[in-house]
Amino acid sequence: MVSYSSINHNFASMARNSHSAVIIGKLMLPLATIRLMLVMATLLNLKTRQVDYTQAFPQATLDDPVFMRVPQGWFVDHGKLKQHPNPKHNDTAHYMQLKRNLYGCKQAARNWFRHLTKGLLHLGFQQSSTDSCLFLPNNCILVIYVDNCLIFAKQDKTIDDLIKSLSKDFLLQDEGDVNADR
Repeated sequence: MVSYSSINHNFASMARNSHSAVIIGKLMLPLATIRLMLVMATLLNLKTRQVDYTQAFPQATLDDPVFMRVPQGWFVDHGKLKQHPNPKHNDTAHYMQLKRNLYGCKQAARNWFRHLTKGLLHLGFQQSSTDSCLFLPNNCILVIYVDNCLIFAKQDKTIDDLIKSLSKDFLLQDEGDVNADR
């Protein structure tokens, strides 16, 4: 069994020597992280699966209040947002407070990653001290990149159980197996 400290040490030495990225399926990861994980998957005969978090950013709540103008073509009537008959109508007097992240908000990615990290830590994962996108429990390893995830484990059942557990708290899509030779 590979220890967490050896994974962190190996990752740190590889990260110092690499500044590029690699694309696997639809997933782009820092080369050092993916190289380490693919080497480990090969050496330890690990199964690898890709997961896409559907509508990732809106799944996270906002930590700080964020306000936006009422979009063009909409107006506020007695505290309710309604569509205006004139699609070019601009209601510049009203603002809305967002309850969830929206794609395009500056803090959306940070809030999503904080939300995901909190959920993974609750499930018993340990976040790597070398790479904050690397999560290490006792039976599988996760690599997170924005709203995608690679899961490495010895058995498909372990990955299936993890995906089932993650799907209780997050909207996600199982993208299937990943082969290192693709």
